This record gives sequence, structure tokens and C-alpha cells, in this order.
Amino acid sequence: MITSNRPKPPINVLDKRVPRNPKYENVQATIDTGDSLTKFLKRNEELRA
Repeated sequence: MITSNRPKPPINVLDKRVPRNPKYENVQATIDTGDSLTKFLKRNEELRA
């Protein structure tokens, strides 16, 4: 079997997919700066459900 030793094209680091970890599914990508209208409404919806 003959294989070529051509180099693979470089892969951009930012294009790689980040593996998902179910342990951190509830972590949000925003900074918690305290109460806001969206958090207030979200919490109220959770309490009603």
C-alpha cells in the first residue's frame, strides 16, 4: 500500500468545534451583573410553571 506524505492543509484553531459537556449545559455566556428585567421575567416564569 502506497501512501503520500503530502502535508494536510492547516486547520484554523478558531474553526474547530468545541466539545459539549453536559455538566455545564446550564452555564450562560453572559456576565452576571445582578438583577435585570430579563432575569426578573425569567425567574417569574419559572415560578409560575
